[in-house]
Amino acid sequence: MDVREIICGLARILREELALPVSDDVSEDAALEDIGVDSIIMMSLWVYAEEKFMFETDEDALVGDGLITIGDVAKYIQSKIGCKE
Repeated sequence: MDVREIICGLARILREELALPVSDDVSEDAALEDIGVDSIIMMSLWVYAEEKFMFETDEDALVGDGLITIGDVAKYIQSKIGCKE
């Protein structure tokens, strides 16, 4: 699964499960904060993403400085599910 596919999946979760107005063609560089993802939504997104993409991670990943954009989240998930770009 490539980064773009993961971003589309994350956008669907944000839109359908968390009621944020995010389109499937959201830019990889879109800042999470700019698309309405706060700390509470991030926790919920993570729960849905773990289920959808079938991976597990610890909560420390959520508070790291490296997850600024939706692309950062997608690349992190990609590394956890063992896919290549």
